[in-house]
Amino acid sequence: MNKSVASPTRRSDAATISPLDAFLLVQVEAVLEAKRSYRRGEPDAVHRIRVAVRRAISVLTEFGSVVGSPTGVSELSSELLWLSKQLGGARDREVQQKRLCELFAELDPELIVGPVRRRLQLHFDGLEMAESNRVELTLDSMQFKATLDSLREFASSGREWNETDHNAAIVVVAHAERRVTKRLRDVQSEASGSVRDAAVHRMRKAVRRLRYIVEAFEPRGRT
Repeated sequence: MNKSVASPTRRSDAATISPLDAFLLVQVEAVLEAKRSYRRGEPDAVHRIRVAVRRAISVLTEFGSVVGSPTGVSELSSELLWLSKQLGGARDREVQQKRLCELFAELDPELIVGPVRRRLQLHFDGLEMAESNRVELTLDSMQFKATLDSLREFASSGREWNETDHNAAIVVVAHAERRVTKRLRDVQSEASGSVRDAAVHRMRKAVRRLRYIVEAFEPRGRT
């Protein structure tokens, strides 16, 4: 990441350290711990990295005006989005394989012709090897290290938290709550089919983002 990215400005009239910065630092450690888990071959390690990255992106995106300059927030979010996309294929393969195996198990055995199970396994084994290589290259890359270093530096600037920040964060959370309500209404307005499926997907994303930003903000309480 460009080292000229602006860090949040420290305010002299603040009383406490920003809970948002504290939350971002937790995500840095979560990514590093999940990386160690991946090296040990533990399941869901890549998924845990992506969850921590999504949490950080959600805070930077939703609380952008509270945590720092628009330019700095945008550049850091882009770096984290790169990381999430690099690791996305591995998780997508896991989900697809699990879902296809579940559907396959529900089929009438008389409908199964040939070594279908074997072919599926070979297909996903090939994908797993390719994605494993991609994950390894990503986690060993200088860009991965630079991204985490930038996030840690951004969140460790010592920017303090005052009543104005607190009130601004309340507005952000309220907006996210309204977005979830709107997404729910969109789902309810669609009877079935692909349009409704897309609406459900958008609602789930909105709910997930709301949960993340509440997790970041609630350590200091809400009024």
